[in-house]
Amino acid sequence: MLQQVQVHLGGLPIVLVCLSDGTVVFVPVAAFSAIVDVGQEVNAWIFPDEFFLCDNVTGSVYDYSYNTIYEYKNLPDMLRWLKQFKLELNV
Repeated sequence: MLQQVQVHLGGLPIVLVCLSDGTVVFVPVAAFSAIVDVGQEVNAWIFPDEFFLCDNVTGSVYDYSYNTIYEYKNLPDMLRWLKQFKLELNV
């Protein structure tokens, strides 16, 4: 059985659900319109139905859905975006 930890991502209306198998799920928790989260390495464009991560170095843009399981350690842009929140979790 998978265990989980839920963490609110800063002031964003998104909860990060960390599963014990090393995967994550993003879940919106409030009604909102478009939000831009500006970071040093990765910017996020967050919409009610999906979000995009833009690599500030390469200019690459990646599209992600909510309520979908991701192996974030295999997704360099997502890993760098999450590191910007300075989360310390041991799941």
